[in-house]
Amino acid sequence: MSKATIEKRRGISPIWLLPFVALCVGGWLLYKSHMDRGIDIVIQVETAKGITAGKTPVVFKGTQVGTVKEIHISKDLEHADLTVEMVKESAPYLVEDVQFWVERVDVEAGRVTGLDTLLSGSYIGFVVGSSDKKASSFIALPHRPPIRDDAPGLHVTLNSEALYSVQVGSGIYHKNIMIGSVQSYRLESDDSVSIKAFIKPEFAPLIKESSRFWNSSGINVSGGIADLKVHIASLAAIIKGGIQVRLQPL
Repeated sequence: MSKATIEKRRGISPIWLLPFVALCVGGWLLYKSHMDRGIDIVIQVETAKGITAGKTPVVFKGTQVGTVKEIHISKDLEHADLTVEMVKESAPYLVEDVQFWVERVDVEAGRVTGLDTLLSGSYIGFVVGSSDKKASSFIALPHRPPIRDDAPGLHVTLNSEALYSVQVGSGIYHKNIMIGSVQSYRLESDDSVSIKAFIKPEFAPLIKESSRFWNSSGINVSGGIADLKVHIASLAAIIKGGIQVRLQPL
């Protein structure tokens, strides 16, 4: 009768490799999560109306660069603090003079803003600053800031006896093409209204000293009962007002 021979196996059992592999995978995932983690900042807003934690995005030039994580009411109940996670690529632009604002549908006397949020929902917009001092806490502006005076394009000032239907954000049109927009306005000492407007760079060469601007409410009616003519400049001009420009020969 043959006798059984017992041999000792050398090396480590493959089953012990599983915890090691799991540890390596877990460590890699933890490292990757840390490396991909965004940058947390705090934005103070007057009201959190239309903002939802985990959903409301921060948008720069049509691209999402952050998301609202948390919403907290300040201790004095005067404002709301938004904790926002920005993508790590935004780090060089988070300086003390960055301007944030909440873009939402807002209807006030002589002002309609945020119409593009009717379908997409509210979002936080921002424009980059020029400072070299880093910051992590910001105060949001009540409205979208005007385009900076040093931005490429043509910056013009128009004088009018009254504002009529024109408001901040109203378009400037040439042949029903929006070539610019109204940035701000103010009442002058002589009781006239000064309107600052911006013409997009690609349309700036069209504007000459002989160009003529006039207020356009969006609807012009002319003629009599037999030959009544109705001209609608644009839907946007009806809602927000607008300014038409016509090029005159020199």
